[in-house]
Amino acid sequence: MITVNGEKMEWQQEMTVKQVFDRKGWKFPDIAVWINGMPVKPDQYEKTRVPDGAKVDTLHMVSGG
Repeated sequence: MITVNGEKMEWQQEMTVKQVFDRKGWKFPDIAVWINGMPVKPDQYEKTRVPDGAKVDTLHMVSGG
């Protein structure tokens, strides 16, 4: 089990940050991610594994005028 922005989510072996986004249905162009307080670079979302028990925090970047 992992926690994503305070909500529990079932964990899967080899789960990546990108797979978390897919399961949440997130398609935002700009999302900042931290796993257990450590930042993850956007170009690493498809490769970075989310460990079981992890706390994942995200921030959706929004721009406007």
